[in-house]
Amino acid sequence: MNTHKDHKYEVYTDIKLSNVAKDPSFLREVLSYQILRQYMDAPLSNYANVYVNGTLIGLYSNSESISKKFVDDRFGSKKNTFVKCNPPAGAGPGRYLIVWADNDDGIQTGLHANFKLSSAAESLYLSDPSGTLIGEVSFSNQETDNAYARFPNGTGNFQVLAPTFNSENVQSTSIYEIGDTKINIYPNPVSSILYIEVIGDLNFEAKVYNLNGQLIYTQQNQNYLEVLNFENGFYFLEINEVI
Repeated sequence: MNTHKDHKYEVYTDIKLSNVAKDPSFLREVLSYQILRQYMDAPLSNYANVYVNGTLIGLYSNSESISKKFVDDRFGSKKNTFVKCNPPAGAGPGRYLIVWADNDDGIQTGLHANFKLSSAAESLYLSDPSGTLIGEVSFSNQETDNAYARFPNGTGNFQVLAPTFNSENVQSTSIYEIGDTKINIYPNPVSSILYIEVIGDLNFEAKVYNLNGQLIYTQQNQNYLEVLNFENGFYFLEINEVI
């Protein structure tokens, strides 16, 4: 965004326009700021028809910048200390923030805690800055290549599940092996996508049969199976190694 200090639109020198390409509803930004302003200081936000040289470019969201004018208007000064938060990638509603509890020395990428959890037995507590407990988990001996997670996702009790790294916790339909390769299949029941997670090097073919034993679908080396077009009912899944 270019700022021209000698130009103003009404009383504003900075205007943030967005085509909201990642929000099909066109509502999230403006509506979120409207709700936030009921509880805290937040930018003004509305919509604007944008013209360039008399030609309509389109409808944009128009939000007030967090600028010196913003803090001066809300807090009476623009000379105090202000902190801008830059959340790590992955943070936010419906998303997952990965923190490695491995006491890493900073060589690896990602977020790493300054402590290490044991696979034997540990307790982990999450609290806010005031010390108020938000959540906790205690676990016993951990199993290799299995997760200890809440199911239903985020609300249920902790239990041993198939790993679903950086995604929703689901129950696996089966965990079995072909040679040295482990295969996790989840969730069950399924409404849209059945995941076939192969841990290892394996060329495989997946076949789906109905209750009459008829082959209705087959695919090779894909880690998911779309079932949206399947009729509701029971099916058999067969996985074989392709040599």
